[in-house]
Amino acid sequence: MPRNDQKFVWVTPGEDVSGEGSYANPFRSVSKAVECAMPGQTVVLKRGLYQGDVTIQKSGLIDKPLRIIAEKDAEVVCRKACWYLYDVSDIILSGLVFRDSPGHSTFSGGQMPA
Repeated sequence: MPRNDQKFVWVTPGEDVSGEGSYANPFRSVSKAVECAMPGQTVVLKRGLYQGDVTIQKSGLIDKPLRIIAEKDAEVVCRKACWYLYDVSDIILSGLVFRDSPGHSTFSGGQMPA
């Protein structure tokens, strides 16, 4: 993915909310990146450990979904976090690994155990 393409909003792990969303100066908050992204854009999470809950209340459009993805070949881990999607549509999440989420159950396959 081109690093200077305006279709991409970049994020790196951190506590600070500074950054502008470019590859060279990424946001340090998933929430801030999603807040600034427009339908059709892709929020790209750089390699690392992301902690803390995220609330998403922004939708994409059917022909311009909002994507939140891991950078190519990067391990992106969301640890001890819950992501809340409220009243949203046309959002695609891909390549993210969630570990130790509060209230989680370990499962594999297509169905959660009863």
